[in-house]
Amino acid sequence: LYQLQISLPAPWKLTGIGELASSGQEHGLSFEESGPPESRILELKLARAAAVGEPVEIQLRVDHDTYGEEPGWETKSLDLALPAILGAERSRTDLGLAIPTSMDALMADVPAWRTLAPDEVRRLGVDDAVAKGGTGSLVAGLTTSDPAPRLSFNLVHRPPRGEYRAVTHILALERILRARVDVRATAVDRPIEALIFRLPPSAGTSAVILGPGLKE
Repeated sequence: LYQLQISLPAPWKLTGIGELASSGQEHGLSFEESGPPESRILELKLARAAAVGEPVEIQLRVDHDTYGEEPGWETKSLDLALPAILGAERSRTDLGLAIPTSMDALMADVPAWRTLAPDEVRRLGVDDAVAKGGTGSLVAGLTTSDPAPRLSFNLVHRPPRGEYRAVTHILALERILRARVDVRATAVDRPIEALIFRLPPSAGTSAVILGPGLKE
């Protein structure tokens, strides 16, 4: 083996590629990226061909190019085509899904995938890879033999958890009753994009909310 191709379907964007040192001898990996944006192709070439029975371990790092464009989302539906080696006689994709503790992953139906048993997850090193990545906790280990793997699921943000303390000051003047509320809010699991204050009808339009970085 001295040449192979890997599909890179949209919206994945290549951020890094290289041969792992654990594979033993290096093969002089080089690559070229080509094709339209919706279906890029990575053509990998080895300066030293891999002999029969000699594994070549390659690490491919890709980012979802548009994932973070929508701030403050509560539910996000994802239908992802995954990178895969093209033209292989047999193919297997093992996948570990790791998400932050502030999210839930909902999978309605994934007929092409099989759930990995706990011993398979350990043997494949999926849990170790998640721990090294530090991106969250492992919530699913899946495998498929589909040559063009695809996975659909929904991400749901859990309601932010935290606590707040409020101190209310009442000031009675000759012709007006004025109130000031000092609030301290602390989030414990994920950032807060917005705070909602419910004001009594008597507050009218004179209420003013002040704080560093706040916008009404």
